[in-house]
Amino acid sequence: MRKLSEDRQGRHCPKINFGGDPFWAAVSYSASSRTEVANAELCLARTADETTAHWYPDVAVGFIEAARSETPCRLLVEVARIEAHPQDTTSAACRSLGLKQARIDGSKA
Repeated sequence: MRKLSEDRQGRHCPKINFGGDPFWAAVSYSASSRTEVANAELCLARTADETTAHWYPDVAVGFIEAARSETPCRLLVEVARIEAHPQDTTSAACRSLGLKQARIDGSKA
């Protein structure tokens, strides 16, 4: 079972350019290895604002989908903030962020 060598905090803001209509979102997170979690888990920070709470379910869908295909790890990722754009942030952009967050241990960056 994989684990992080040390706790991490960061901001994930991918440059998405696929030739179609643009979409954008960014997530600030903290991640840590935890023995009390059975596998990779995602949670919303208690201090999350309204925008973060609105887009969190989409990030969670992507995270769960990606975590199923990864080697099991006892990892807790806390979403502190999701930054959004009024037109360019979409459910697809947030699901994409979730897919990347499930790989926060660097296994398939």
